[in-house]
Amino acid sequence: MFYFLANKTFRGPILILIIFGVFLYFIDEFSEYLISAMSGVKFEYFESPFLKLIYLLLLVVTIGFLSALNKNELVSESRKNKSVLAFLLITIAATLIGLGIHIYSVVDVILSKQSMMDLESNYLLYYITDYFLMIGYIVGSFKFLRPAIHQN
Repeated sequence: MFYFLANKTFRGPILILIIFGVFLYFIDEFSEYLISAMSGVKFEYFESPFLKLIYLLLLVVTIGFLSALNKNELVSESRKNKSVLAFLLITIAATLIGLGIHIYSVVDVILSKQSMMDLESNYLLYYITDYFLMIGYIVGSFKFLRPAIHQN
C-alpha cells in the first residue's frame, strides 16, 4: 500500500482511501453521535450494525485491484487515476446513502418509542450501510476498474 503512496498516479486515491478507512474505523462513534444529536437521547449501540471485518477484506481486494491496474501498461496514467477515483466515489457515495438510511431508521425508532430490538432483528435495515457499501463496491469495480484492468 505504501508503494501506491509513492506512485504519483495513485497518491490522491490512496489518500482518499485512507481517509475513508479512518471514517469506517470510527463509524460506530460517528453514528452514535449523529443519532444522539438528532434524537436528543443519549444513544449507544448494543450490537454494532457495522461489520468491520468486511472493511479489511475490501481493503485487501482493493490493493489487489490497484496492483492489477498498475501492471497494465496499455492504460494511461490519467485513465488509471480517473478509474480509481470513480470507483472510490461510487463506493463512498453508496456507503453514505446506506448510513443515512440506517441513521434515519434508528432515529425514527427512538422518536416513535418503538423497540430497538425489532430493528436489530431486521437484518436488511440494521446492516444496510454494509449492504450499500458492498453494492457500491461491486458496481464501481465492474463499471470502472474492470474495464481499465482488462483493456488491451
